[in-house]
Amino acid sequence: TEIIVDAGETYLEKKLNASLLISLADHIQSAINRQKEGMEFGVSSLQWEIPFLYLKEAKVGKKALTIIAEKLDVELPEMEAAFIALHFVNAQDGLESMDETMLITEITKSIVKTIQSLFDVSLNKESMNYSRFVTHIRYFMNRQIHNEEMKASGSDNLYKIIQEQYPKSYACGLMIREMLKREYNLSVSDDEMIYLIIHIERVVSEIK
Repeated sequence: TEIIVDAGETYLEKKLNASLLISLADHIQSAINRQKEGMEFGVSSLQWEIPFLYLKEAKVGKKALTIIAEKLDVELPEMEAAFIALHFVNAQDGLESMDETMLITEITKSIVKTIQSLFDVSLNKESMNYSRFVTHIRYFMNRQIHNEEMKASGSDNLYKIIQEQYPKSYACGLMIREMLKREYNLSVSDDEMIYLIIHIERVVSEIK
């Protein structure tokens, strides 16, 4: 696990939360035990979404499977790469639990789906704008879940300007705000909306 964490930190160019070593070692051991006992691995819809939402972390997950195969002579199923990737996402955000990371991933998937549907595009997951967008969503949702409000900027004028300048991204932001309220009981402030709309505009503009 230490070899995997070192490889992940090098590739992601980030120092990760020390708790990753314990949680990932536990996950890998459980996966190996299930493999040896012939137990079926549960399939999650998120495993197909994770490489799209977290491209770099998904590559670390694949590298981890290669390391496990080389060091322990155990071939874990491909889907395990996605769940190992989530451990690396969790270690960057400093979230309290893997459950929160799973929830944020589920919400991020819904947000990306809303954008792609409204604009009729397929977002470029390898672009810098997309990476910034997903990172913003992660910290944005982290604040929402922990009831941490962004410092009010008093930028009513900016909010109005953005409505007028980016009408479709603004409409998309409203759809996301409504979805978060309806499905997750999360409220999005106007200040948060400003940043959300700007990120939507950037990530869609590069495709258009």
